[in-house]
Amino acid sequence: MDKPRVGLLIFSESLVREDVYRKRKPISDREVERLVGGLAGQVELIRTEYPELRSKRQALEAMHYLAAQRAELALLYVPIFVSPALVAHTANLLDLPLAAACNEAPDSLSRLAFLASCGAMDQIGLEYLRMPGDATSEANLRMFLSSDLLTCPSKKLSAFSQIVGSATANRSRRSVPGKLVSVWFNVLHTRAMALDRWGELSGARISRNSCPFGSMVAELRRAV
Repeated sequence: MDKPRVGLLIFSESLVREDVYRKRKPISDREVERLVGGLAGQVELIRTEYPELRSKRQALEAMHYLAAQRAELALLYVPIFVSPALVAHTANLLDLPLAAACNEAPDSLSRLAFLASCGAMDQIGLEYLRMPGDATSEANLRMFLSSDLLTCPSKKLSAFSQIVGSATANRSRRSVPGKLVSVWFNVLHTRAMALDRWGELSGARISRNSCPFGSMVAELRRAV
């Protein structure tokens, strides 16, 4: 039986933070090696020419490469803390079923990146398999390898529909171009940082609520 073809996309620090990238790369390499080892022999991993995705241009090229290689699933892995906007931007480009994963190494901050990235993907309505906790744990590997994304034989029409169902749903939710989505995330991030800083300086307590359309509404209450 043919093994499922899984496109593995690794995210890292942006190109403008080369010093941080070099400092964090040994941690990233260590955790990626653990993940690849856990999946060895279970799936056919497809790796792009970039060891890590660090820009939107690289994400776009990775998307085309996975399509050319006929990947059946994209596994989005955040081994260290990365930009949630880049992960969501990449996920929005892909016409594939998606899975997101992280690790629990105390020096990686991977879980924080995972939560932020999943929140960003939730905001734009993407459907994906979420693998909480360490990606190489027995429970997560069992969940991933036994999920419908991998176990349905693609030669059967009904099963094929199940495989591509989440990708079709994701395509139907793209109501704005990818560039606009990226700008939207950048605006939200800048606004959130400004509000947090204002709260630190003024002593105000800030709470944020997301409306159904994904816009951020900030309610400022003076701290007691």
